[in-house]
Amino acid sequence: MELIVEKKELLEAKRQLLALNIPKNKKLVTNVVLKAENNQLLIALPGYAISVRSKIIKSGAITLPLFIWEGLLLRVKSIPNSEIIIVAENGMIILDKFTVKNQHIKSTFSGDTLLEIPLNARPRDILSLVFNNYNAYENAGIVRLLKDILSKMKIHLRRASSILREYRVTPEDLAHLIANKLELKEPDRFLKMLFGDSFKN
Repeated sequence: MELIVEKKELLEAKRQLLALNIPKNKKLVTNVVLKAENNQLLIALPGYAISVRSKIIKSGAITLPLFIWEGLLLRVKSIPNSEIIIVAENGMIILDKFTVKNQHIKSTFSGDTLLEIPLNARPRDILSLVFNNYNAYENAGIVRLLKDILSKMKIHLRRASSILREYRVTPEDLAHLIANKLELKEPDRFLKMLFGDSFKN
């Protein structure tokens, strides 16, 4: 993918993106799709989409982590040119003189449904999404977010089981209940990640 975009167009895209006030942890696990065709650059992510005028040299589309795209947009103001060249391919994106290489920058196609965490997702939504989609484990950002959720959940489960100890309710019992309530397709993986070696069937 290769195109030329006016600086003022990218500055407006940056303004709109920053206005969303996306939490830092969501930036690590949310993907942006950049699609260049028909003299337009489409910038899309959950809850946000904008098209900016551009001169297409080579049409195409890529998916990349939000934090990388935002980082590039924050550098646009320092670029002296009124027109900015964007080049992207598997593993790399170039915006004028700035180059980022990352394995999560991937060529994609219209209609691809790559795993994304909705910006307003609750912990239960994230658990359902991750444990019902094996591809989620390939995203390091999602794994970090998941570990944080599970760590807090483990604390809550231990407190709840302590209150219910006279009924011989264990943290594992409560975790099974949560897995059933969320209808997780991979409950065993959920329980093993939650309790590690301490989990027993």
